[in-house]
Amino acid sequence: MYEKLVYMNTLKKENEEINAVVIAQVYVFKLKSSWQMNWKMISGDGEMIKDLTLEKKRLVDIAKTLRSELQQHIESGYLPLFSDYYHHSDSLSPKNKKTQLLYFYSEQMTNDELFEQLRGWRREESDKLDKPPFIIASNRVLKMLSSFVPKTKEELMQIPGFASAKTEQYGDPILNITKQFERSTSFPLTWVENHINMEQFDDWLYKNQMMKKQI
Repeated sequence: MYEKLVYMNTLKKENEEINAVVIAQVYVFKLKSSWQMNWKMISGDGEMIKDLTLEKKRLVDIAKTLRSELQQHIESGYLPLFSDYYHHSDSLSPKNKKTQLLYFYSEQMTNDELFEQLRGWRREESDKLDKPPFIIASNRVLKMLSSFVPKTKEELMQIPGFASAKTEQYGDPILNITKQFERSTSFPLTWVENHINMEQFDDWLYKNQMMKKQI
């Protein structure tokens, strides 16, 4: 029996190949003079896949290992069922939340053909100016351009990463490309939040945050 339980969580991963869900359970607790972390992996039919316990003298050492294990599980496709990170979007500032919503939407709704044309333009511009491609525009920015398809400089400036200086420098060649494509949405982009599943958005925020954490 645990003397002191300080952390517990359950994560799940859908395995499409066998049409089942794999469950991971983790507990951090104190037992006598040591701290322990227990991971259990349970298959969709209830079979115990793994039952591993790690013991450390200090809680801080267990915490470091826990963070690493959570990160590895999330990178491999697991998502937490119960976590205080689940409503991470509530802690974002209004400006940051708006930006993250645009990032999230554009990752789901990228026009691949337009994205590849924009990547080609960026590659040519990079060679011509002798600048790294990400200085001109990151992949994330190109995905937003290919999702929202701005047709004017005023619309282009509503894309995070395109202030007036960058719009003046690169606006014309970008718009020459985007004008060739139809779009089903409009500007301003205030509608985006109402077209997003917020639970999926919070999952996405959580996964991105865990992947950025340093051990």
